[in-house]
Amino acid sequence: MAYNDDAVLAKLSSLSETQDSIVSVAQWIMFYRRHADRTAQLWLQKLKDSSSHKRLSLIYLANEVAQQSKARRKEEFLVSFSPAVAEAVAVAYKGAPHDVQQRIRRVVDVWRDRGVFEVPIQQAVEARIDDLDKARGSTKAGLGGSIFGSASSSIPAELQPLVAPQQKRTRTMTDS
Repeated sequence: MAYNDDAVLAKLSSLSETQDSIVSVAQWIMFYRRHADRTAQLWLQKLKDSSSHKRLSLIYLANEVAQQSKARRKEEFLVSFSPAVAEAVAVAYKGAPHDVQQRIRRVVDVWRDRGVFEVPIQQAVEARIDDLDKARGSTKAGLGGSIFGSASSSIPAELQPLVAPQQKRTRTMTDS
């Protein structure tokens, strides 16, 4: 199957939550790494148009591609996915059932633990999830990799006013 938008969208549509499916689609995507920018755009578009469980599969796919790219020192996908990953994780996380949110958090934790994305990208991802939890009024433990911690109670009172501007700055830096 040659590379074109329809082929990528067909691969993304055929994706399931199984390891075999994720690895198979990831290998196909990585074979066409010279199209990494377009693939990342189509992936984000597909993620936005999908159900919660399909979004989780797409996050798993990004995880597989990003980790394999890092392991093989083929940085094209890390560079291409980096601008979109915080938005994608936020879209997948928002409104998802609790079990799906926990799985997304686990992927984000793995990215932090393994240093998959650069620190500003990782911080932006974690900040977006933390912001969604705060907006819903249910801050949960689990994303303690940010320099600010995962819950506002862990931030000293004298530093509280600095949190929002720093998160905004981090998002601005990663969006540009």
